[in-house]
Amino acid sequence: MDKIVVPGEKIGAIEEYIGLNGTYEDSDGNVRSKYFGILSLNREKHEALVIRIRKPVLIEVGDEVVGRIFNISGVFGYVRLEVKNGKPLDRSFIGILYPPRAVREIKNVYNVGDYILAKVVSLKNRAIHLSIAGKKYGVIRAFCRVCGSILIKKINGILKCHKCGNIERRKISIHYDKEWGKIYGY
Repeated sequence: MDKIVVPGEKIGAIEEYIGLNGTYEDSDGNVRSKYFGILSLNREKHEALVIRIRKPVLIEVGDEVVGRIFNISGVFGYVRLEVKNGKPLDRSFIGILYPPRAVREIKNVYNVGDYILAKVVSLKNRAIHLSIAGKKYGVIRAFCRVCGSILIKKINGILKCHKCGNIERRKISIHYDKEWGKIYGY
């Protein structure tokens, strides 16, 4: 008999079933579900297991992520991640972005509001560490500091606002505004 169970739902007593993957025993001697999933009971062997319906999305070293910088502290950018390996994320993750080299002014590398394509380089200390080193990675969409319009790519990292004419510099990706839909997961 297969049915859908929720975390904490009673499956049976420990005298009835041996709890396998996706189950746990509570202090009252009951086998309960660990996950939202499908309950599979083997009545001959008296075994119960729960198969997760949806695995949690985890960020791993080597993943390519797209996110928007929401804060800068010193040279570090704090990024709200929105896409992992071309697929939209269903929950919120925050990453820490490091400049690809020593810089005098971080505003010439990235700015608050910029969308970036980055690579996850570490998960040390329970933080997601991001890098934009290399031609593929960097800012993929930037906005004018003066009027907020989208900046148009010129040459050598120079971006120009088509509305007010403001010129800015960023560490831009080779994908800057080219494949926005593909990178962003649409």
